[in-house]
Amino acid sequence: MRTKPLILATFFLFPLIHSLSADSWVGPYPRIFAPWTGNRGFKVVPPKAPTLNPQAVGPLFIVNDDGTDKIVWQTPLVNIPMYALVEPDGKYVITFDTYAHLGYEHALVIYDATGKVIADLKLEDLFTKEEIDKHVESTVSSRFWCTGPQIAALRLDGDSPLDIPYPWGKTLHIDPKTGKVTSTPTSPTH
Repeated sequence: MRTKPLILATFFLFPLIHSLSADSWVGPYPRIFAPWTGNRGFKVVPPKAPTLNPQAVGPLFIVNDDGTDKIVWQTPLVNIPMYALVEPDGKYVITFDTYAHLGYEHALVIYDATGKVIADLKLEDLFTKEEIDKHVESTVSSRFWCTGPQIAALRLDGDSPLDIPYPWGKTLHIDPKTGKVTSTPTSPTH
């Protein structure tokens, strides 16, 4: 009866194997994002209590000459973003991912100068299924398509496309005015 020890070993090892790929997230907390000019900021303020459809509030503010803040616009966001880019003149705010559920719906959301949503893109709007399966690391809750350091290196400047390069040989070009996504092949880097 060799199958019994194998079944028992599988039964006891499955929770261990499963926990190795499980994600652990602390509760969302307020965050501020700013462009390299430093005179504007965007706050992500998550809800105080858990809800079925968690959304944050997002005020875009400007820092006055005397150091005080003035809110330019404030709106409920479509999600609780993990990261954001702010165009230096406040023309656009682009948010990335949903807290604790990266790389699914709301992978990239573009807000205009009044806080209105221009585009709300899921990961499948950015990459093909084959690219996601081959190049995007996945865990139980998330698909890691864009990291914080990678986003911090990006520049959102006026109406110029946001270019996001990927080491497997592709650069995404996102038009902030329309949300249109195009891509070009590049030389893979490894």
